[in-house]
Amino acid sequence: AEVAVGEREINAWAAPTAGADLEPFRYTAEALGPNSIEVEITHCGLCGSDVHLINADGGYVDFTAFPQPQVCGHEVIGNVTALGDAVSHLKIGQRAGIGWQSGACGNCEWCMRGLGNV
Repeated sequence: AEVAVGEREINAWAAPTAGADLEPFRYTAEALGPNSIEVEITHCGLCGSDVHLINADGGYVDFTAFPQPQVCGHEVIGNVTALGDAVSHLKIGQRAGIGWQSGACGNCEWCMRGLGNV
């Protein structure tokens, strides 16, 4: 498997301030960890919490309490472009979907039953 080494540049869309339109944003991401993957995103969903965060409403009244600019969209589908060295269940080029949770322990009763999203 190909392993992403070192930092790399990521292109995203971000809200620079509360209520602003999304605009192109480039940032440096840290190196992948051993259990991480990199996905070139082809489709991204924005849910209600993303919209509320961008607009600083619906319980997210303090936009400044979150990283700025704010890159939203936490439900994605794309193609695997790099694998951490401990990832063995995926391959470069494989289609992958990532839900709103970016990780799970893998050891609790819920994870062991395949319910790490509960």
